[in-house]
Parts: sequence; structure tokens; C-alpha cells
Amino acid sequence: MFQRIRVFSVFMILAAVGVLGGCAAPAKVTSMTSMAPGSQVVNNNSPLKGKLEVASVVGGEDTNPMWTSEIDNASFKLALEDSLKYAGLLVAGGNPSEYQLDVHLRSVDQPMVGFSMTVTVVAEYKLYRAGDRSLVWSDQFSTPYTAQMGDAFLGTKRLQLANEGSARANIKMLIDELLRLDMPAVQVNNS
Repeated sequence: MFQRIRVFSVFMILAAVGVLGGCAAPAKVTSMTSMAPGSQVVNNNSPLKGKLEVASVVGGEDTNPMWTSEIDNASFKLALEDSLKYAGLLVAGGNPSEYQLDVHLRSVDQPMVGFSMTVTVVAEYKLYRAGDRSLVWSDQFSTPYTAQMGDAFLGTKRLQLANEGSARANIKMLIDELLRLDMPAVQVNNS
């Protein structure tokens, strides 16, 4: 009888850990995208309009399902490209770009545990002329985002939501800044 109670107790503890912990999932591209399809910026008169490509994203990490949710390079790049496309800044497929953007995810500061989980993404952006790769602009943005207990019961899901929210806010800050830039026209050699 006592043995059954111990086995049942161990089983219940393992079940509780599985339910409360859950497996970590990576940040989703659609949840990191800062704009929705069809929501192009009204009156986008930016000199970067339709002239920008994302050349590289580095510094992200792959998610280990047994550990924590992370933001990987490929997903961040796709979310950034979608956001730039919806803002009218991304070059149309097949056309040469006038500007290239490099991204370095400097850090993704995450809590280990908590009811409210605040993640801060620090990303450095560098904008180059496509032809000669001369640097024309750079900046770094730090964006905290908090996912509350009411957003998701599982801690792993709250961390994922906080990752996505922080990345989304960072991309939004970038786009807001790019739309304010006053860039001289760049000649593109189509040969």
C-alpha cells in the first residue's frame, strides 16, 4: 500500500512538471512581424521605399525544446523582411537593391522563471549602400516586452510570447527610424 502511494506521488509530480513546464517552442515569424499584410505605411515617401534588402542576421540562437524559447536568425530575418515588405521598404523580388541591412542580435535577455516574464532584445542594425558596401547608417535598439500570467499559463509559452513581443517591438523601432531617414539617391548598376 505504501509503495503504491509513493509510485502514485512520483507519477503526479512528473505529470505536474510536464504540464507546468511544457516544451519550449521557438519564436514564431508571424508573431515577430511588426506589421500585418495589407497595412502598408500610408504616404510612404521614404527614399528607401522599395530599395532595401536584409543581407544578414547573426547572433540568434536555436531553441532547445528541453530548455528555453529562443529567437533564431532565420526566423528573425523572415519577420524583418515581412515587416519591411508591409512597410513598403523591401525591394521587390528579382530587382537589385540599393541598400542592404545587416542585423546583429546582440542579446536576448530572458528570465529563468517568473509569473511575469520580461524579455529584452538588443539588436544592432547597419545600413550599407549595396554597390560599394559603404556604411550610411547604424543604430542599436533595446526593447523590453513583458508577458503576464494571464497571457499564457505555461511558463515556456509566456517566455515565447515575451521573445516575440520584444522582437516585434525592436523591428517596429527600426522601421519607424528607417521611415524618418533622409537618404540621398543611390545609382544602381544593372549590368
